Amino acid sequence: MKKILALLLCLALLFTSGCGGSGGIHKDAVDVSGLALEPARQRYSFEFADFPQSMWFGMSSIAAVDGKIFLLGMMGGSYLYSLDTDSLSPVLLASREDESEQWYAYCAMGGRLYVLDSANRRLIEFGTDGERLRAIALPGDLFVSDIASDGEYIYALGSGKVTALRPGADAAEQVFSIGISPYASIADDGAGRVFVAWRDGETQALSEIDAEKQRLGETSYFNTDCAIAGTGRDWDIYLRIGGALYGYRLSDGSMEKLLSFSELGLKSNGVVYELGGGRFLYTGTFGEIASVPVILKPAEGTDGDVTLVLATVGELPYAMEKSVRAWNQLHPECRVEIKDYSAGADERTAQYQLIADIGSGKGPDLYNMSGPLAGRLIRRGLLEDLYPYIDGDPELSRSDFMSGPLSSLEVDGTLPHIAPSFSLLTTFAAKKDVGSLPDISYESLSAVVDGSAYYRSIFDMTYDRDQWLRIMVAASGDKLIDWTERRCGFDSGYFRELLTLAAARTEPEAFYGGGMREIVEASHSVLYTVVLSGIWQAAVADDAYGTGSYVYVGIPEVGNVISPEIDIGMSVQTANKEACWRFIREFLVSGSSCTTDIPLRRDGVRRQMEKELENLKQNPSLYDSRTQAMEYLISVIEDADVLYRYDADLWSIIQSEANKFYARQNTLDEAVRAIQSRAGIYMSEQS
Repeated sequence: MKKILALLLCLALLFTSGCGGSGGIHKDAVDVSGLALEPARQRYSFEFADFPQSMWFGMSSIAAVDGKIFLLGMMGGSYLYSLDTDSLSPVLLASREDESEQWYAYCAMGGRLYVLDSANRRLIEFGTDGERLRAIALPGDLFVSDIASDGEYIYALGSGKVTALRPGADAAEQVFSIGISPYASIADDGAGRVFVAWRDGETQALSEIDAEKQRLGETSYFNTDCAIAGTGRDWDIYLRIGGALYGYRLSDGSMEKLLSFSELGLKSNGVVYELGGGRFLYTGTFGEIASVPVILKPAEGTDGDVTLVLATVGELPYAMEKSVRAWNQLHPECRVEIKDYSAGADERTAQYQLIADIGSGKGPDLYNMSGPLAGRLIRRGLLEDLYPYIDGDPELSRSDFMSGPLSSLEVDGTLPHIAPSFSLLTTFAAKKDVGSLPDISYESLSAVVDGSAYYRSIFDMTYDRDQWLRIMVAASGDKLIDWTERRCGFDSGYFRELLTLAAARTEPEAFYGGGMREIVEASHSVLYTVVLSGIWQAAVADDAYGTGSYVYVGIPEVGNVISPEIDIGMSVQTANKEACWRFIREFLVSGSSCTTDIPLRRDGVRRQMEKELENLKQNPSLYDSRTQAMEYLISVIEDADVLYRYDADLWSIIQSEANKFYARQNTLDEAVRAIQSRAGIYMSEQS
């Protein structure tokens, strides 16, 4: 999963860079950050529309003709539906003629519907009754991802341009093209206007197409990414920014945050159609369902309703976001609103804004502690101690939780945050090589390498030097940064060893073609670094060495490290402490079905183990070996009492000085002195 996420990040960077424009934020760009932090004026609820499964369609425009909405379904085929705006009853109009067709997008023009058949590079023309009229070939060199129409032309989006097409008898004529960035979205309002959102350097641009002059017309600029979610009557256009829907009017630049998709449990990757009366038809991701149509409608609140603000800098972890959705669906009287301070702002600015809000008494109720906020919030005493709530709860006690992981979250005997689920960062090694060592130190591990003709290194080479050093620093507990004692230890022998090992690392080896056994056989290393996100992953080391033939070493001289999946804290300032505790305890009492990692509760770990073993009962030998492997892993987790702590600013200091050492611009002594000095200054500033 992490490799997939890394690939997606690379693609995002590719699509949002190298485009036209000045390379900076446009001087007239609308600053969305302030508006993004404000709650929506109107609260919404939703209901699933009573559509057939084939109506679970993907991202595409919604076309309207003569008071009817037309929708494209792509579940197990390709389907065209009409939808009455009053009754919201769907009617199947047409489906693909053969499996070679792949309907992807559509638009309306002149009382006709035009469906993009991307597989055959053509448009298929339909009447509003679903009659299939003709196929229209696209120009041979034109890649099309979406289409829209102003009533005169069909505009094809793709290949870094918008191309105006005039449908002919059997082929489309290319009239003109407008160059934009590869990362763009397009929509029409059904009344002759076509809009395109595109990337202009570091600025997001929204333009109306001027067909007469064959260019982009009036353009608005934004300081953050946005995409067109739909068009409407109350607003010229609806934009998706972060996890929220905004209305925007080009004539005067007015803008309003209308609703939070994440608060409703909806992903912001869909499209909307304004139904009137404050209602919207939304099509997009819901939970685990790829796409689903729902009706959004204004919700009626009561005087007793509570809204809790959950602050984050950056997107919530998926499991946490999913849990918020589930909570909001079950508890309309106590909704949790996600407030992402990084929407429209960089990370540092976002953190400053959050601290400013706290200082002014406008801080949130809850915090996502899995991001860069954790250290600063803890050091400033801004978090409520959760132990009194656990001790006073009839269904909970401290003994319910894994002792080591729970203690890793403590600060001076208090519990300022809690991680209902986490992964385990550890290393494993052959028992024959390290089982008799008096201690697991870099000195003893070096002796194993030096005394063997087989081993080439202490650690496997599946991480590059930056990745490896970043992990080791974040997993070092208090050895390098001790905020309680206000000291840092980058001039220690421990860090010298880390920096020396990092400098000696080569490019990561590509072992992705096989399993852990193949990695072990190819790497010739003493320790193998793994992130275990479930009890089932006891099989990783078991398959590599065989049951009983390995030991979990952890991080040398540190131990086994927990890395929270869901991590949440309560503000000391909140006026809704009991409501906040109700939300937090839901993760702890129910064992949140949203988690995919290791539960903090012992009984949750046992349930996870039993579930995994259930599938192995027909194989007694494998069942017994896996049982032994899982029991061993559970004992290791129980004792894991070091918390993974990543500080982006601190890592920036370390990385800049380490790179000089790698390039031999300074010595090891000079590097550690520079890091120690700069880190000490940084700690003083934070204090």
